Amino acid sequence: MACLGEPIACAMFSGLHSKVNLGDTAVLYGMGFAGQIIAQVMKQKGAKTLIAGDVVEEKLKIARSLGADIIIHSGHEDPVERILEVTKGQGADVVAEVAGVAQSINQSIESVGHNGTLVFYSWVTQDVNINISRFHHDSLYLINTGLAHHTLQERSIRIPWVLRPIIQGTVKIAPLINRRCQLDQVDEAFRVSVEDEAAIKVVLDF
Repeated sequence: MACLGEPIACAMFSGLHSKVNLGDTAVLYGMGFAGQIIAQVMKQKGAKTLIAGDVVEEKLKIARSLGADIIIHSGHEDPVERILEVTKGQGADVVAEVAGVAQSINQSIESVGHNGTLVFYSWVTQDVNINISRFHHDSLYLINTGLAHHTLQERSIRIPWVLRPIIQGTVKIAPLINRRCQLDQVDEAFRVSVEDEAAIKVVLDF
């Protein structure tokens, strides 16, 4: 499991800094490896209603098994409409964007309520047009939660802290490993990672 130390630490850092409070409605866009971890942390931090959105049914099933209260298949229904319906038009208290595409970024912005918090996890490498006026008009909070981009000194302090819930068994990692391959199966491991949209993590065993 040591090979997953960096992605686990980054996702845990994001979840722990998500500003979720007891009783909140929290939303995740993107239920890959990081999204599944952040969702578990948000639930543990006290989210009353945890909503998980993705376009892959298998990932949504895992999210449900790990504590998501409501799952939204974004390919089958409008996630913003569903979230506004669940929150009676108010929007969510905290929304985490973990999918990293323009559509989910804008959907995240539209899903968060007045004075709500947008947790930005994704590493987006292309320009994205967004409705920036919402941040001003609705006094939204934006949290950039990239652990890897802090100083070396700060990371040395933060990493033991963010990994503690994993050691304690509070946050589950094993269900997120879809496939384990031996070293001589490296071609198969990469094939599954690239071609199987339901694959969350594929691990090579040495």
